[in-house]
Amino acid sequence: MWHRCIISQLINAQAKHVSSATMKLVCVSCLQHLRRDFSCSSRRISPRDRDNETLMKSNAQILWDYLRIDSPPKKSQLMLVLGNSDLRTADHAAKLYREGFAPLVVVSGKEGHGTKGKWRKPEAVVFAERLVKNNVPAERILIEPKATNTGENIRFTQMLLRDRLDTLQPQSIILVQTPFMGRRSLATFLKQWDEAECVDICVTSPPIPMEEYPDKAAGYNSLSDVIVEMVRNMQRVQQYPSKGFQVPQYPPPHVLEAFDHLESHFMLKDSQTRSN
Repeated sequence: MWHRCIISQLINAQAKHVSSATMKLVCVSCLQHLRRDFSCSSRRISPRDRDNETLMKSNAQILWDYLRIDSPPKKSQLMLVLGNSDLRTADHAAKLYREGFAPLVVVSGKEGHGTKGKWRKPEAVVFAERLVKNNVPAERILIEPKATNTGENIRFTQMLLRDRLDTLQPQSIILVQTPFMGRRSLATFLKQWDEAECVDICVTSPPIPMEEYPDKAAGYNSLSDVIVEMVRNMQRVQQYPSKGFQVPQYPPPHVLEAFDHLESHFMLKDSQTRSN
């Protein structure tokens, strides 16, 4: 039933300008199916319930692996940290700065659907304060406090750099986001950043396994909360290219099958995405 997945060109640029991260975005990955034994709760559950839970977690791992893009960090001219509800993103960015991967950090974000009412300050200010607490010098941080979605994160950051640092047109950028936002953030960057094909970009996120990712402070009280957020991001992966928000992508059949199962399981088929 599924069409064979084909590698397609995402951007109109000569092959020599396509970064390794871009190629990783379009290549069909050979994902291994999850094979783990999941412990049962103390209550007695039927074999069918146990099978359903195992299938759900297996499909969730497939989707997690697809949405997450973790390029090996390499020294770059700039680090761009996209604001969200999870301060572990800022902690990861601080670690990369201390290890010397970028001399300048931009934090971008006012508020999004996951942070409305969470803080009294813009995401970017909260993240910048976290960076300073993690020994990133304040003078090495630029704050973009107006973006309300991923597209604005990218566009407003480029405008900030042009206004504040007209001599800096970064040719290499480290993009820092949550694990399940990596693929969509890269696809948005390739669409929204002027001359993105000339930028060597790598994408990274906190090195936390899926089952350890739930965190009440970040707004993910359970694994189910994390999975719901992954499904919503995958919906955007499919819907946003036609809206002009990001470049198109072609998930392999097993990823689409896992997504379809999770979308049905959490009754999210009719949910509407709101912004890019």
